[in-house]
Amino acid sequence: MKKINRVAKHPEFISIMRTGHLTRSPNFLLYWKSSDQGYCRIGVQVSKKNGNAVRRNRIKRQIRAIICSNVDLKRSIDMIVVAKTAYDPDSFTLNAKELINDLAGIGETH
Repeated sequence: MKKINRVAKHPEFISIMRTGHLTRSPNFLLYWKSSDQGYCRIGVQVSKKNGNAVRRNRIKRQIRAIICSNVDLKRSIDMIVVAKTAYDPDSFTLNAKELINDLAGIGETH
């Protein structure tokens, strides 16, 4: 993802999570809200409960790969994807299907 398409600052994460909509699934929480910026911004959050740094970074890379291939980055929306502790990085295809279905539920896949 390009730098313009990332949510990086903690206050922005908090704002989206407090004022946005929530979509739940077994492995993900999706917080999202519309914005007036003209492009999509996405943040990925993985807790220390998910494992050590190597495992957390692997999970973040997988989530970003799924998002880059399935989200229209020209839509005006801010989104935070939170990986639950049940997320298993070894079952990538199942996780990808689940996240794609969640993204379709909010109408942001193409």
